[in-house]
Amino acid sequence: MEDSNQISSDGPSFGQLSNTYRFFGKIGAGGMGAIYKAHHTMLKKDVAIKILHQVNEFTVQRFQREAQAAYNLHHENVVAVHEFGVTEDGQPYMVMEFIEGKTLSAVIDERGALPLDLCVKIFKQVCSGVAHAHSRGVLHRDLKPSNIMLTEPDSWNPQVRIVDFGIAKVLDLPEDDTSTGKLTRTGDFVGSPLYMSPEQCLGKNIDLRSDIYSIGCIMYEALTGNSPFAGGTSMEIMLRQMSDKAPTLREGANGITYPAWIERLVARALAKDPDQRFQSIEEVRKALDERLVAEVRTNRRDGGSAFSVNKVVIASAAAASLVVAAGGFYFFNQKSEKVHEKMPSELLADQFPDLKIEKNNKSGTNESYDDISKDPTALTAPMHDEIVERSVADRSQTEISCQGQTLSDSALNGLKDRFDIKGLLLADSGISDKALQYARHLPLVKVDLGNNPKITDRVLAYLNPGTLEELYLSRTGFRSSGLAALSKFKNLRMLALDSDSIYEKDLPALLNCSNLINLSLSGNLEIYQTACPVISRLSHLRYLNIGHTRVDGRGMSHLRALKELNVLILNGTRVDDAGVAALQGLPLSTLELQWTAITDGATRTISKMKTLRELAFQHLPMSHDAIKLIAALPLNKLVLYNCDIDDVDLEILSHCKTLRELHLSGNRKITAAGLKLLSGLPLQVLVLEKVDVNNLDLPIFASWKNLRTIDLRNCPGVTTVGADRLKKAIGHDLSVLPFDEPSIKNINFGSPF
Repeated sequence: MEDSNQISSDGPSFGQLSNTYRFFGKIGAGGMGAIYKAHHTMLKKDVAIKILHQVNEFTVQRFQREAQAAYNLHHENVVAVHEFGVTEDGQPYMVMEFIEGKTLSAVIDERGALPLDLCVKIFKQVCSGVAHAHSRGVLHRDLKPSNIMLTEPDSWNPQVRIVDFGIAKVLDLPEDDTSTGKLTRTGDFVGSPLYMSPEQCLGKNIDLRSDIYSIGCIMYEALTGNSPFAGGTSMEIMLRQMSDKAPTLREGANGITYPAWIERLVARALAKDPDQRFQSIEEVRKALDERLVAEVRTNRRDGGSAFSVNKVVIASAAAASLVVAAGGFYFFNQKSEKVHEKMPSELLADQFPDLKIEKNNKSGTNESYDDISKDPTALTAPMHDEIVERSVADRSQTEISCQGQTLSDSALNGLKDRFDIKGLLLADSGISDKALQYARHLPLVKVDLGNNPKITDRVLAYLNPGTLEELYLSRTGFRSSGLAALSKFKNLRMLALDSDSIYEKDLPALLNCSNLINLSLSGNLEIYQTACPVISRLSHLRYLNIGHTRVDGRGMSHLRALKELNVLILNGTRVDDAGVAALQGLPLSTLELQWTAITDGATRTISKMKTLRELAFQHLPMSHDAIKLIAALPLNKLVLYNCDIDDVDLEILSHCKTLRELHLSGNRKITAAGLKLLSGLPLQVLVLEKVDVNNLDLPIFASWKNLRTIDLRNCPGVTTVGADRLKKAIGHDLSVLPFDEPSIKNINFGSPF
């Protein structure tokens, strides 16, 4: 496409339109028409003109009706329609404002999963725009990432403009209204399969809740980088939309944990039954504002509506056979623990039928007891063994773990008669402060309450300041004002406050917690580089996460005072090359610099950090020279997400003989020939999401005897057949995503350490 200041001499001619507009070229195309960038010669204004090429009486009538609907929408989050009509050649056209920016689809392709705070900002605007359309009686019916434009897409506050109400439906006109003709025929295929509601896939009449489902699909993709029902043909995708329960965000993001409220919000938006979804787009926007979504149970006793999973999945014998042939349905399920013989500590399980009890002995091994809840479908999330061993290997203690299960506050009532419990792992359980009143007498050492929005700073009144060493309060209702009360916890060693409610002015209260070794403050946008002098006074810190804050490179020089710092996470900050240079001399083993302001020139400094073992970059085009500098380090793990890596870079990396985990997602220039060069590395984990490999390329991995996990999500041409052949050829246990349960270890729930 030509530059907007240069008129194309060979631009398209559309009769009288050419008298008013000068065309620059095509900026988009679909099955029935195209969109052109043009310039209004009198108003001196750029516009976008949509023109239908494949027309008949039916399409002209429907286009005019839909153009009229879009013309009547006037909202800051909806692209304005200036005029519409039909050319003398009979081609319908629509003149819209021209938006400079990127589509949400392009941003996701470039960056992968977007930060939660950024997604909230984007989707609150999406909801506002769609709510305006709904208030005017207009459904969009084709909401998808490519129809959401972002101006200033690289900022933290992009402006959203919804485009293309091209298949919009006017609610106050019946589908077969005789005044306009039958403008939407029964069974018409409208929409995009990846984002269509079950009722839309079935060709049923739809209402505003169908748009809500589409927004749920888009939100899922923005948060995880993956569509909830991706893979296979359009028909296979539509069958999944109708019958397959949406995976959780955690499942779609390879085990990364999200706050409970956003998991519930997306799950509710993606309910198969429209009655189980949000009933208005305003409800969705309010939920994003309040960050609190009540759980909606879909197993209604009345059997649900026609869109319940059980009914849709057997819609027809033909559909059922297609599902089996496609082999496309897959679920990520927790593996249940083996049943152990009863031991004395299992008496505790009798008192807490909804809890999982874990006994940790002096050797640090972990013995689990099955959940003995009467509900056979209840899931218990397994503990991360390494974390348990690290925190309690030097003493015997009993911990209660009920992470991911919904509990009432009274469920902990049985704690009143116990005195040997030293750990409460209750992340994502839905409890409030009041639940901890039953634990106020316990000498708790470790408490994980992450992802519980009803937990506030009042919970500290129920915890023992003299014994507590680990406290995880990420994504809760804990407010910055509560930091003053934390100053009483002199023995605190690990603290996680990942949220958006901690303010820099309150951080000095943490200086009383002088024994802190791990601190995580990710996501708090009221923390700036001026917080670094305060943080630097916590002299024993070994782990620091200040990602997705407003810290920039100017604060890094203060962190040099942290002489014991091993892990530094700066993802999503404005740290630049000078800031990285200021980190020289720290004994860092892990440095994460995803989505920052650095250039590949920072690798010259990083190459001098000989203690580094794990290094992560994202959205950073890297030269071959930069890769050479990185490859000279004794790295065990390297993340190069969307870094413009090609086969030459892979040849360079093939000399890094210490690499055990390599992430290459989003690097489209990589080929099978380049990947083959890595066969001599002792790789155990290889992540190739959104890399152009297919079934024919998979045999190159058959000789990789150390490989335990390979991530092939969103790789064109990779199917279950290819994955099964690879697993059989490699001769040992291999997890192939997305076809198997994720086995890449991630720290679950509230604890980031």
